[in-house]
Amino acid sequence: MMLMTALALAPALLHASDLILDLPVLVTTDTQLGAAVFRSGRGELVVKDVGAPIGAGRWRLESVGTDSAMLSIVDRDDPESSTRARVYAERSGQSPVIIRIRPPEQPPTPRLVLQTAKMQRSDVNDESSPEKLP
Repeated sequence: MMLMTALALAPALLHASDLILDLPVLVTTDTQLGAAVFRSGRGELVVKDVGAPIGAGRWRLESVGTDSAMLSIVDRDDPESSTRARVYAERSGQSPVIIRIRPPEQPPTPRLVLQTAKMQRSDVNDESSPEKLP
């Protein structure tokens, strides 16, 4: 029962995360020009080249495909700065693919472990050994 509830909520959670990310709406792309057309919040069509910020400047157009565009966050101080998104043209009806790569909480601490063998005096001063240590 718990699994069914989680599966039922998954689309709602994905949709909620899309709202938090405020993804732009892709209308179409042109791979030859390296540009994409987005619909703004006011319904205006805006053409952006690869590398240009989109809308309020949170997202940057990284690359364009036949029917999709890859976006990344512009501001490195943004809490979602490691997030990338592949958005599809609105006519395709496909949901965006969100890729989150979070840096580790703390950098790993380098550790050096030295192992030494403890030699016993009896091992060194063996009678059969030609050299004897004092």
